[in-house]
Amino acid sequence: MGSRWCVGDGASISIWNDKWIPTNGGQKVISPMSQFQENAKVKELLTPSLSWNTNLIEEIFLPFEANLISQIPLRGTHKPDRQVWARTSNGMFSVQSAYQMLVEDLKIKESGTSTTSQRWKVFWKNLWSVKVPQKIKVFMWKACSNILPTCTKLFDRNIVSNFSCSVCGDEAETRDHLFMECPAVTNAWRAFPIYLSTLQPGMRFVDWVEEILAKLSHPETEIFCTTAWFIWRHRNEVWTGTGPREASQISTKATRYAIEFLEATSEVPQIPNESSKKWIPPQNPNAVKVNVASVWFKNQRKIGIGMAVRNSQGNLLAASSEKVTSEEDFLGQSAQAVLHTLKLLISIGFFVVEIECNNSYLISLINSGEDLFSETGWILEDIKELLPAFSSISFNCTPKVCNSAALALASFSKENEVQSVWLEDCPSFLFPIVSSELV
Repeated sequence: MGSRWCVGDGASISIWNDKWIPTNGGQKVISPMSQFQENAKVKELLTPSLSWNTNLIEEIFLPFEANLISQIPLRGTHKPDRQVWARTSNGMFSVQSAYQMLVEDLKIKESGTSTTSQRWKVFWKNLWSVKVPQKIKVFMWKACSNILPTCTKLFDRNIVSNFSCSVCGDEAETRDHLFMECPAVTNAWRAFPIYLSTLQPGMRFVDWVEEILAKLSHPETEIFCTTAWFIWRHRNEVWTGTGPREASQISTKATRYAIEFLEATSEVPQIPNESSKKWIPPQNPNAVKVNVASVWFKNQRKIGIGMAVRNSQGNLLAASSEKVTSEEDFLGQSAQAVLHTLKLLISIGFFVVEIECNNSYLISLINSGEDLFSETGWILEDIKELLPAFSSISFNCTPKVCNSAALALASFSKENEVQSVWLEDCPSFLFPIVSSELV
């Protein structure tokens, strides 16, 4: 429902039946079926060199759709197609994006119930904005959706033979009983009169949460959600026999946990450090600092890639400026720049390097080894395959102001169709920048 295909070699994707056009959420082709049969694959739209056959595409598809298809980036290698989650930038599934998709679908299908729909839209937005760990947000989503595996739910599925509350053993273990009525855990709420003051007879747990989110603010909402999570965790410990029935100090533990998380994730304003605004030479005297940048030339549908290689004295050892075709977003463009730079470094013979660019997300992806299941993921895989060729390599993010040399080289390529490479020679337009950054 929320997935789409990411084009590799095109062998697995049906032109007419699969979602592979990378719009928001992904879409199927809507152009009328013409030359190809219903079971035709996307690979039939590619040339032998695995680039788009633009003449064929313009002949078969409606103009707007032909334009979208031609802009899908291809790697030019025989990598298999893969399915990705269409609602996130990294192609990976997330509960929040799935919820947003369902809300959008519900809004379309039930346009007549706008008041109720708007109410729950506000509710879920408020819940997701609570500053707690992601696992607690997911827990609260499950609790409010009444899909937690309580004993009554498990009994209905014939998974357990007893539906009594795991903690008190007296009543049926429903969601509302566990979080609002169970005598063994209600002591946790008595420590917070502000929460109990919002609790009205006949309320469901989700109604109570809605009331809390509407009337309270930080950090009360965070402590409330964390307390509910601790109650559920205590229930699980009792159910599995790994904890006592007595729910001791839940309120204290929950408060401490919530406050510590808020403190750890709060954005403390930092005083700008003048040294951080200047280019810094490599920390390893045997290494070279390699600054990389990309610049988007929209009218040409190409990017300029700049690379500046300097030693620990700040002397320019090598530089390059080239322009390549790109249909990627900013992340993909930065990844393309890094990939081209690594290939050039290997060919020149620099194997102990410190890479810097001004795309923090790309740097975090490379350093974490995290997979990216979108079109840019192919480029990241190519980058990772080159890393063993280096004796030592590191990746760091740097502000644009510290990446001036690489940005100037990238911009220089706008009016040049061929790659320019300088070895132990500084181009005249770059000399003022390099000189100003000499240590």
